[in-house]
Amino acid sequence: MSSIATAYICEEEALEDLTKLFNSIKKTEPVRRKILEFMREAHQSENRLSYDILIITGLSDLLESKYTDADPITLLKECLRKLSRDTILLIQVRSLGWTPTKRGEITVDGRSIDREN
Repeated sequence: MSSIATAYICEEEALEDLTKLFNSIKKTEPVRRKILEFMREAHQSENRLSYDILIITGLSDLLESKYTDADPITLLKECLRKLSRDTILLIQVRSLGWTPTKRGEITVDGRSIDREN
């Protein structure tokens, strides 16, 4: 059993549509966090973080950052382990793509990210 929450990685227009959909299903307002705010909160938390709907913005900026030597995707995955499994997680990116032949890989803002990454 995985302890990582399921994340919906989407571009801005799709993010707004999914937010409306999940908002109407859950009957609750989503919580918006910038990615660094979320990562700090998750790192400092001793217990799992519980949100109905969490929207994380700024992943594109983090991927382009030259201020860290660590892989930002690995750091994000570690922080996602602190989320409750019931959380609906939406992650906004500028540009998202994938190739049908590579089912375990997506392209976020020109950077390939696979399941293992």
